[in-house]
Amino acid sequence: MSERLSQGLDFTENIRDFSFVCDDYECPFYGLREEIDQIPDDHSEGVFEVRSDERLHELLSRITVVCVACLKDAMKGLPLPER
Repeated sequence: MSERLSQGLDFTENIRDFSFVCDDYECPFYGLREEIDQIPDDHSEGVFEVRSDERLHELLSRITVVCVACLKDAMKGLPLPER
């Protein structure tokens, strides 16, 4: 995915924002829409509750995570995707 992003392609339709919330601390990320949408858990507007290391590892194994700073660099001035 990072290779495709570095080519300057517009991924706004394939990438969406989501967050992990752990102990009232929210960590925002971007990831592939189809991966996030396929997680069967109840997640309100892309917000995933993380209460254990196992839960975090399970989510990370299902979502290709892109941090906001990396995405901004790769998109070279294109607007970031919104929900």
